Amino acid sequence: MTVAGKAVSIEYGRPSLKGRDMLGQAQVGQAWRMGADAATSLKTDADLTFGTVAVPKGEYILTATKVSAETWQLNVLSKADRSKVAEVPLTAAPCPKRRVVLDRTHG
Repeated sequence: MTVAGKAVSIEYGRPSLKGRDMLGQAQVGQAWRMGADAATSLKTDADLTFGTVAVPKGEYILTATKVSAETWQLNVLSKADRSKVAEVPLTAAPCPKRRVVLDRTHG
């Protein structure tokens, strides 16, 4: 995808949950590596802003921390040395329903 004409990508390995509630198993205060196999990574050629939190262009590892029973934060770590670059508070919100339209006019 692009942001302000610059490339931004996230690599995420979807875990096979096999009926497990992974979020329910997370411990308060402990960082959680999102995804399966390799860590979730963010590569951005654009400076990003999440609310009031700035993340400069670069390559990062993303983790999440359960701050309290109902509160999470996104941790942005330097890919080079895994030092913390930013902490982004997360807010729960319902996902909007998407309407899928199939275009059959092109084959």
